[in-house]
Amino acid sequence: MAASRSVLVIEDDQDTRDLYVTVLSISGFTVQTARTGMEGFTRACESRPGVILTDLGLPTIDGWELVRRLKADARTADIPVIVITGRTTSELDEMASSLGTRVLLKPCPPDMLVSEVERVLSAD
Repeated sequence: MAASRSVLVIEDDQDTRDLYVTVLSISGFTVQTARTGMEGFTRACESRPGVILTDLGLPTIDGWELVRRLKADARTADIPVIVITGRTTSELDEMASSLGTRVLLKPCPPDMLVSEVERVLSAD
């Protein structure tokens, strides 16, 4: 079972990553970070966070491929994933639904980020 109040933030932009870490830490979450898709996958397997927040435009493997790998691996398949992206495409909701993820659009207000993490964790 995943750790209840821990969040893994996978984001290559340092300013955005730092913002998410600050907002989530102030809200009482334990936060780990990763800068690339592969680093995020490795961290998720090792730490089994309560929820994973990931950007789509990541180095090494993109966010969708990362989610596919997480959902296919027994160690991480049950961890909820929230995709945070500035991209808006007609396929976004369809892709998210097919992979069992939630989507938040950037810029994401801090209260919305915390609310969504709380909601996902309480549903788990």
